[in-house]
Amino acid sequence: YSLATSKFKTVRVFTINSNDEVNKDVVDYFHVPKLPLVLFYNDETQNYFHYEGDDVSVESLGVFINGCLNGSIPFFVKRQPVPEDWDKSSVKDLVFDTFYEPFKTHQYGMVLFHAPWCGHCKAFMPIWTEFAELVESKFPEVFVGRIDHTQNEIPDITISGYPTIIAFKTQDDKIVYDGTRTLEELEQFVVKTFFTEEPIPKTPEVSEESKEEHEEEHEEL
Repeated sequence: YSLATSKFKTVRVFTINSNDEVNKDVVDYFHVPKLPLVLFYNDETQNYFHYEGDDVSVESLGVFINGCLNGSIPFFVKRQPVPEDWDKSSVKDLVFDTFYEPFKTHQYGMVLFHAPWCGHCKAFMPIWTEFAELVESKFPEVFVGRIDHTQNEIPDITISGYPTIIAFKTQDDKIVYDGTRTLEELEQFVVKTFFTEEPIPKTPEVSEESKEEHEEEHEEL
């Protein structure tokens, strides 16, 4: 490994003992499918790459590292299999491979990024389902979806806590929803964001006590 990386000045080599309980989170984070595994991590982009070749030689590792750096090798992304009937209900059950599919039939989108262990997400899900049904009946141009972000990484979208709601005016024009998670305010947000030319008014200043109550309803990563 050291010989293979010696010509790349910015590449460092580390080894991890996967049997060490301390390293279990690292192994899980990088979705290590088998051992041993050569993994390349780009600290600047935070993308990582699994070496899938059987030939572990100086030459083959050099080609692998060069491909990671020049973009010719795709980086690894967490993804779940596409659920059956993922788009048949009011709430679209999105995964990596279907994330942008609803834009083929809808102009706008509202997506909930959640985690299965998040208590606030579980409590909010019935409201999100009711919101999706309302949007489907009143605003057919808008789709409503949800995605387990712990199992599906979407490039160019960074999530700092759960639940997080993002509005998509286009696939590239995104707005993070920062209002209260009520049906009424979500509907108002849809109208102001997608169907009026007026800018969304800034959130009025709230007391420190109110801020603390809102923060308690959001679980950081």
